[in-house]
Amino acid sequence: MLLLLGGVLAMLRAPRDSSPLRDRAAARRYGITVGAEFGVCGVGAAILGVTGHAEFIAALICFVVGIHFTPLNRVFPGIGMLALSGAVTAVAIAALITGLLSPVLPSTVTGLGAGICLLGHGASLLTGALSRKTA
Repeated sequence: MLLLLGGVLAMLRAPRDSSPLRDRAAARRYGITVGAEFGVCGVGAAILGVTGHAEFIAALICFVVGIHFTPLNRVFPGIGMLALSGAVTAVAIAALITGLLSPVLPSTVTGLGAGICLLGHGASLLTGALSRKTA
């Protein structure tokens, strides 16, 4: 909740023209990337569900989200998207391996690992944005 509140405050204090998506080309790349992500996640989840492997859906989605941060590095440069991509993708691979080799559900590893990665990244970005505003 504190991260959400801080994010809303940072957003309200940001100049309107500071978004990378104000550029049409960047907004288009973002839309294509997110659209492709939704398509791959939907088709992959359907295949895993139909084939009786629904327990791996969370790991698949985590993998796709991790990979999609790589092209978004061009849309949002300088905010550590490549590191986030590597971390979230590694969580997905760890979830897959854990699910295949142990009784631990892949969704347990995915939820905890991706949650920590995303929350940590968001908190670091928010801290940087708020410290720049007060400086």
